[in-house]
Amino acid sequence: MNMNLNQAIKKTTTLLQETQHQWSRLMPPHVDADMMLGVFINLFKTNPTLLECEQTSLWSAIAQCCKLGLRPDGLLGEAYMIPYGNNVKLVIGYKGLLALARRSGEVAKISTAVVREGDHFEYTLGDEEKIVHSPTAESDSPITHAYVIVTLINGEKVRKVMTASEIEIIRSRYSKGSDKKSSPWNTSPDTMALKTVVRSLLNSGLVPMSISRQLLSDDGSVQPLDNQELQAIYDTEDKRELLVGVGDASSE
Repeated sequence: MNMNLNQAIKKTTTLLQETQHQWSRLMPPHVDADMMLGVFINLFKTNPTLLECEQTSLWSAIAQCCKLGLRPDGLLGEAYMIPYGNNVKLVIGYKGLLALARRSGEVAKISTAVVREGDHFEYTLGDEEKIVHSPTAESDSPITHAYVIVTLINGEKVRKVMTASEIEIIRSRYSKGSDKKSSPWNTSPDTMALKTVVRSLLNSGLVPMSISRQLLSDDGSVQPLDNQELQAIYDTEDKRELLVGVGDASSE
């Protein structure tokens, strides 16, 4: 790692520590601020490209992670901070979507699965909706469907089934770079299929969530905060350093 990136990491780490009392106020009670601080610092060390992005987008993603109480560590599958052009995008992962639904307090159980060629699978729509799935295929058989069943605390069940073709349409429309070998669509196709069907159900409004659906973009990313919103969160003496200065580390 070159000296400029080391300087950027050091500067960002310092700013994170200095503003911890501010961004930690955004987090749900169950999230530990020191743990989240460690996640951010480790993330920037492993993916320093994030620090070369436009700073408003970087600090927006940090704030949104805190608000949602989701860890962008890339391990638990809750959320991902991704360099996208010159901006940082916060994308909610499959497990993050499930967590947000559960936190609404109105969800008792969530079941998800992919269906493969060779499985026994049938589903019925209408007054008596029903899904029957008996997995029998090999684990590397092609995926034909993905589905999610949400049981609410009142006993009502909400279901969503998507075919492989429907999932592929979503992939083509919203996931640029999905053809790359490193894309999760190729490295974790099961997870991406499940994320797609879960997001589709949550976007329908039939299942409660602990956040406003307006925060989520069609591509699965979280709507960024603007400069005014960020300044209200990071009430620092030198807001310019927070929103611009880190990116200038490369010129020091």
